[in-house]
Amino acid sequence: MLIQKLAAGELRGLDIVKIKNTNFFRVRSGTFRLIFHREKNGDVIVDSIRMRNEKTYQM
Repeated sequence: MLIQKLAAGELRGLDIVKIKNTNFFRVRSGTFRLIFHREKNGDVIVDSIRMRNEKTYQM
């Protein structure tokens, strides 16, 4: 459901934060983190789905 919301551009109510010094964003959902970026045409590309740990945001 979270991925469908991102794909549809329904960002309201989602816990989205830009990752520092990158063009990536993260969405929290419980213990999971979705790392994504947006293309110039507005498409959302999900780059990673991970359980939260100390290495979650290392690219």
